[in-house]
Amino acid sequence: MERKNVGAYAARAIPAGTYNLIFEAEGFKKVEIRDVGLKVDERVQVNAVLDPGMPTQQITVSGEAFGQLKTETSSITEVVNVAQMRNLPLPGGGRGDDVLNVLMLVGGVSAGGNGTRVNAQQISINGSRTLNTEISVDGVSILSGTSGSITMMPARDAMREVKVLTSAYSAEYGRTSGGYVNAVVDSGTARYRGGLYEYLRNEAFNANNFFNNARGVERPRDRFNQFGGKIGGPLTIPKLYNGRDRSFFFFNYEGLRIANPGAPISTIPDERLRAGDFSGTRVTLRDPAAGSPFPGNRIPEARMDPAARKILSFLPLPNTPGTLDAANGRMLNNFVYPQSVSEYINSYTGRLDHNAQEGRSRTFLRMTYYDQSRPVAANMPGPLNNERGPEIQVGWQAAAGYTQTLSPTLLLELNGGFHKNDQIVDPPYPGFNVRDQMGIQRTVGDSVPTLNISGWRTLGLSTNTLRRQITNTFQYSGALSWSSRGHLVKMGAQFRRNHFNVLNPGGEWTGTYNFNGEITHLTSAANNPVNSFGDFLLGELATANYKLPQPLVGRRNYNLGLYIQDDWKITRRLTLNLGLRHEYESPMVVVNDIYTRIDDATGKMLAAGKNASRSLNIDASRFNLAPRAGFAFAWNEKTVIRAGAGLFYGQIFSNLGAGGSPGYTVTQAFPDRGVGIPQAFRLFEGVPLIAVQDLNDPFAAERAATPDNPLAAGTQFSQINPLSSVWQWNFGIQRRLPGMVVLDTSYVASRGLHLPLNPPANLPPLAMAEALALAGSGAVTQRARPFPWLASYNPRVHAGDSSYHSLQARATREFSSSLSFVTTYTWSKAMDDGSGFQAGPGGGDPGQFPTLFRYLDRAAGGFDRIHNLTASAIYESRWKWMRGWQFSPTMVARTGIPDTVAQTTLNALASQQRPNVLSSTSLYVPGRQESGAAIRYLMDPRDPAFPLAPSGPLAARIGGQNTLVLPASIGTLGRNTIRMPGEFNIDLAVTRRFKLRESLNLQLRGEAFNLLNKTNLQSPNMDLAVSADASGRPVFNAPNFGLITSARNARFMQLVLRLDF
Repeated sequence: MERKNVGAYAARAIPAGTYNLIFEAEGFKKVEIRDVGLKVDERVQVNAVLDPGMPTQQITVSGEAFGQLKTETSSITEVVNVAQMRNLPLPGGGRGDDVLNVLMLVGGVSAGGNGTRVNAQQISINGSRTLNTEISVDGVSILSGTSGSITMMPARDAMREVKVLTSAYSAEYGRTSGGYVNAVVDSGTARYRGGLYEYLRNEAFNANNFFNNARGVERPRDRFNQFGGKIGGPLTIPKLYNGRDRSFFFFNYEGLRIANPGAPISTIPDERLRAGDFSGTRVTLRDPAAGSPFPGNRIPEARMDPAARKILSFLPLPNTPGTLDAANGRMLNNFVYPQSVSEYINSYTGRLDHNAQEGRSRTFLRMTYYDQSRPVAANMPGPLNNERGPEIQVGWQAAAGYTQTLSPTLLLELNGGFHKNDQIVDPPYPGFNVRDQMGIQRTVGDSVPTLNISGWRTLGLSTNTLRRQITNTFQYSGALSWSSRGHLVKMGAQFRRNHFNVLNPGGEWTGTYNFNGEITHLTSAANNPVNSFGDFLLGELATANYKLPQPLVGRRNYNLGLYIQDDWKITRRLTLNLGLRHEYESPMVVVNDIYTRIDDATGKMLAAGKNASRSLNIDASRFNLAPRAGFAFAWNEKTVIRAGAGLFYGQIFSNLGAGGSPGYTVTQAFPDRGVGIPQAFRLFEGVPLIAVQDLNDPFAAERAATPDNPLAAGTQFSQINPLSSVWQWNFGIQRRLPGMVVLDTSYVASRGLHLPLNPPANLPPLAMAEALALAGSGAVTQRARPFPWLASYNPRVHAGDSSYHSLQARATREFSSSLSFVTTYTWSKAMDDGSGFQAGPGGGDPGQFPTLFRYLDRAAGGFDRIHNLTASAIYESRWKWMRGWQFSPTMVARTGIPDTVAQTTLNALASQQRPNVLSSTSLYVPGRQESGAAIRYLMDPRDPAFPLAPSGPLAARIGGQNTLVLPASIGTLGRNTIRMPGEFNIDLAVTRRFKLRESLNLQLRGEAFNLLNKTNLQSPNMDLAVSADASGRPVFNAPNFGLITSARNARFMQLVLRLDF
């Protein structure tokens, strides 16, 4: 305890918890203030008035009001407390990462994607890029170094508190330009305490999904069994050690066994089409050998590719009517595969705390081990399933800390930690004999190839189905805190060493075969689904490719942060928060130098340790100073005015994530040979095995590269200097209202600079777009590139920018034993020219011509939600006949995120082409129009009033020659112009507590998720395929466009049994 001045004292580095304070002085009555709550990394000012009197006289008051107002900090922070984590209904039971669902109750938090549960990869806080929220447990990051996503949090019952820092926080926190989530594991106390718990779920208590009902599909099997226990207390060993007042332990085990329901929808051909009978369709097939239509619109069996026939034997038949595709005369969404997939998780967490020197020294050690298997629902049975196999994840987390009070004004803190996470994914059918069972003669890899038939379900291997991602993160930090005359100065250093061992060849390592319909189309136009299937039956390929991946490589990188923070209490009412941080993010190197990239200036390959440095000549910025400043002014005892601003560096994923290594990874492509010209080999023959890979000489692939066989580079690092950065600022007023309610209203904003983008490079001249379309040849396009021997690639550059402005209001009542609640409303606008990986509903965020016309992509961010209202409450009934009952509802009401209408990319310079706008007619369909087993959300492209038209160039074969039927243009439809459906959801937990003994309590709880069983629709199909009709007129052939075929979970229920002591 430090005496600051007359009547003022400070206690530093006190663990979070609830405390009783006693104030005594000679000649005055003793004052005891009980139940003062101290949260994670928080300072609370407690004021006590001593009245004259005898010391034996005592005044006892409640300390619940202290700490409600943030009188000493300008940052915006929120704390998820034990009551919220353990009493609110959270989807998925008690899994540790369910804490992230509680983050949605925090102002400024948005999430992209369409999942029911919060995905850490898709969280955006106050306009930050996704994959930019740091999450640490006991000071140790638990993010994957290869993806920036969360690996595993300790179980919910192992957590004490979670603090979320969202804007202009202290210089102590860095390496993120978004939010910072700081979680603390529970610890033992002077009394033994613990509990056992069980969460159960069964499909008998669930409602069926809207689309299942529409298709006549029964509720899928849903079995959920979460079980565990915890115990903590003083560490004593009879006759050996008695640590009742100084050593404490805590242990938690949690197991999870799930049968996850799923019912993926697919569009597959019926029996007539598989037999070659296309007479029932509205599309005429051309015989490429004769140059005229097939007689009767039927492909003779003798003309069918033998591999295609064998492959179709693995494809199930349609099992649901589906939706009519009137333009082509076929059925859509005609196969549903209801199933449950089994998942398991085991998690063990232990913690030791030791106090010495009468509390002046404290040490802790925490260990967490976990293992899990997380499968994905297959979209069909058998080897043509296009989903990955189970993901096996095993990991360790270790954290240790030492705190020493050196003097009443000086405090030393030392911390260290280690995080190991191994992710393993194998294909669903490893070792599948493609040659014998599918009839493809030349094969690569040891599993099923990928078959892309335009307009139908992709068959075979999916991307990311073979992966090894091993993260080892070593973290060390030290800090010295000094207080004097109103100043609390903290200075320190943080060092993080990142090891990422990665094998991720993508989906081409077994070969990819593409059928786009141009071979059998009357005008050789691509993307008609009926023609595409005709091409497949004939085995006539438009394009193909395969990859020889590099072996598992070890990436290495480190981060150094230095900081100083001065919280200066100028007066009793005014506090200044001043800080400065320095960040250094090193370039990445690879063990054994198996690492290459393309030199953007020359188009030539740079290889580590050969013609370039180990970091491939990528320089890092060494002077990344991040100032932080703010103030908190207590206007009176009920009102605080706060403002803060700061600069933050980060973007975890783009600095440390994936990247290609041409020469070590070799992609052999067989590009389009011309309009309507098939490949020189058919499907049954397989891809010619001509790729050159020499791990000792990566330049061998470059020497072998030609315009007909260009070197593929994929996505690669080109720079990390300047480091991406975000300015954050806020201004707010906090007011304590009657009834223990606190209202916090703030303006919160951010401005992002030098944000990562992946624009395409090595593009042909814009003026050649129409000539290249007429040629229709991949080789001709390749020869028009600045570096003809090199395919188009995507360098990672720091060139993006963003802005975010919001009004945030939060009303809380936290300290009442009968009622607590949190209500948050955010009104915001996020703008950028690229929102980063995982932002949109599908996980991507494509621009149209980001290299040439980046300004055309500036629009609402992929995580922008204009309105976001959340509320939660915990009510403990005090009525005599309802004692022991607790009601805990949560509510979410929010607008949808935006997405982009995309068309077939026809321009060789486009990243993702967009259509042209013809009129101001709205694309949205009023009401909820059912279309078969789907919901029509956007207009049908066949509607005469459809306000969009294709952007070119598009060539078709008319009169025996290639003809330009649509000139080149830049699509005038903006990025992210369509809002996805919003969401309204209410969950409810009802709890009954029984007191069995003085310290033994039984709890029964029922939880209902989506209590009102509201159908919250997911995103519609947003893809417009462009083709030409029989006369050569450009048209949209997109029968699925605007249709929604899935929704978030229908109502499901969960039962909970807990025994606490």
